[in-house]
Amino acid sequence: MTRLHRFFLKEKPTGDFVFHDRDQSHHLKKVLRIKKGTIVELFESDGSIYQGVLESFPPGRDGLAGIRIINNRLIPSGTNATGPQITCPPTRRECEIMLATAVPKGKRMDWLVQKLAELGLKRLIPLKTARSEIDVISKPDGTKFNRWRKIAVEAAKQSGQPVIEITAADNFAGILPKVKNYDLGLIASPESRVNLSEVLKKK
Repeated sequence: MTRLHRFFLKEKPTGDFVFHDRDQSHHLKKVLRIKKGTIVELFESDGSIYQGVLESFPPGRDGLAGIRIINNRLIPSGTNATGPQITCPPTRRECEIMLATAVPKGKRMDWLVQKLAELGLKRLIPLKTARSEIDVISKPDGTKFNRWRKIAVEAAKQSGQPVIEITAADNFAGILPKVKNYDLGLIASPESRVNLSEVLKKK
């Protein structure tokens, strides 16, 4: 039983044929060396999954990979082309979790995004604090945000989870109204004497 290679769809397909973006097409062709006729798995940020078959790298498309969708139903991640043999977790979250956190320095935020994406976090909000690099985290289309989103997509490819949503940074007051949409709101404190598992058991 072979696990299918997974590729991210930035937009929902409008037909039964899609072209991958340049970066993923290069990875598919030059790194993975996937051949014509190979079955692959395509996934969207909401967890929708499709199976497709690589058909070509047509001329005039700047090396973009052409993939024909052969199964446009929601299917368990890792299912092969002929039967429901699951080789990695399903991509539907059992619960939706939002996390607001201050941005650690250096590459620690890259690591955090990767691990949260692998765990299946729904939404990540960079928190504006007194010592935050406001000029950096206030630009949702800036270099750091784009890198974090790329890390999230790569983590989703490997883990079989939906893609984590990374929103624009916000302050504490701006985040509080969003918590009302959830069944439980928690604030982590190093001085707390209450264990997280104890809180969850009460729910």
